[in-house]
Order: sequence, then structure tokens, then C-alpha cells
Amino acid sequence: MQLGMIGLGRMGANLTRRLMRDGHQMVVWNRDPAPIATLAGEGAVGAESPADLVEKLERPRAVWIMVSAGVTGKVVGDLRLHIEHRALVPALEEPPHHVSSHPAQSDHSELHRDILR
Repeated sequence: MQLGMIGLGRMGANLTRRLMRDGHQMVVWNRDPAPIATLAGEGAVGAESPADLVEKLERPRAVWIMVSAGVTGKVVGDLRLHIEHRALVPALEEPPHHVSSHPAQSDHSELHRDILR
């Protein structure tokens, strides 16, 4: 599965590594470019902006947002300018959960299993 990750702090970067280790293709973006370069060196595809991240994802696009609670709304709002209406936008704030507006995308048990191992 291909997945975009926005926010490459300790949690976002480690989730990205775990997902890549389990065979998922990751497209990554962060406000600070240093973690993008690090993860690109480990096999992720780096993006220059949220719009570039969306462009590099195949449909159906899936984006995981791992940023501080205080900026989550702004990031989601900015992302919506570039992503189609029916896209999946998971966000991990406390317990793992995802938000989907498309019924066919509601079962991501394989992805959640890989993340929670």
C-alpha cells in the first residue's frame, strides 16, 4: 500500500520506518526538510510541499497526518486544497483511528495491524 505521511517528528518518522519495513511505499513531507532527506535516504519518496506529496500519491490517495494537535486543523485545511473530496485522511492524535468518506476505504485492518505491531 502507498501512503503519504505529513509530520516527520519522532512518531511520524518512526511510523514511516515501520511501514516501509513492512513493505508499504511512503511519500513524506515535513515543514523542516532535514527529516525528509533522512527518510528519502532510507527509501521513502520525499515531497517538497503538501501539494507535491498529493501529486506523488496514486489514487486512491491516503495521507496520514502526524502533527501537533494545535496545527492539525490548519494542515488538514491546507491539504484539502490539493486532494480530492473522497480521499482518506487518517490522523493519529491519541488512540489509532481514521476518517474516511468513502465506504470502500473503511477497512484498513492490514495497515493498522502493521502500525500497531
